[in-house]
Amino acid sequence: MPPYAFFQKQFMPLSEAKIGILTHALHYGTACFDGVRGNWDSEQERFCLFRVKDHYNRILNGCRILKINLPYSSDKLCQLTTELVRRSGYHEDVYIRPLAYKSSETVGVRLHDLEDDFFIIVTTLPPYLGIGEGVRCCTSSWRRVDDTMIPPRGKICGIYVNSALAKTEACENGFDEAILLLTMGMSPRAAGKIFSLSSMGN
Repeated sequence: MPPYAFFQKQFMPLSEAKIGILTHALHYGTACFDGVRGNWDSEQERFCLFRVKDHYNRILNGCRILKINLPYSSDKLCQLTTELVRRSGYHEDVYIRPLAYKSSETVGVRLHDLEDDFFIIVTTLPPYLGIGEGVRCCTSSWRRVDDTMIPPRGKICGIYVNSALAKTEACENGFDEAILLLTMGMSPRAAGKIFSLSSMGN
């Protein structure tokens, strides 16, 4: 069974889901996304999708920031996702990527007077970092983008160049992951993960 996508308000084979090279989001990062893990339960032969509605509430918030008019409620987005996973026919853990974007094929920096679109894809994805293994981290020379510049809470696509710079810098220097500091010197997160610090077992 070929992989499927939800694209331009319909389900279709992933190979048929295409965007033009003038698409606004491709040039300016004017899109927002989220990532949902789907764990395959081989005993029950079903998927367990992790906090799908919470993820869609977050992507709807990103749409408000980018002035993207997404014509779906979070409940409808959950239904579309469940159906897409079913159609895709995987019997292993999957990663679900919904993405809302400025779809007009035009050049010009702005958010207004542009068309919007939305898609969902499902794919397999190995763990971002090794499970049960130690991770070699370094403090990146790059600083995390501040909320007053581009709000990270919106998971806006363009902001992830910041993480990509830090991740590649870390890997090229023999590390697994980068820790980005804010401009004030605080340490909020890694390039691709949120982390927490435990001190004395607390």
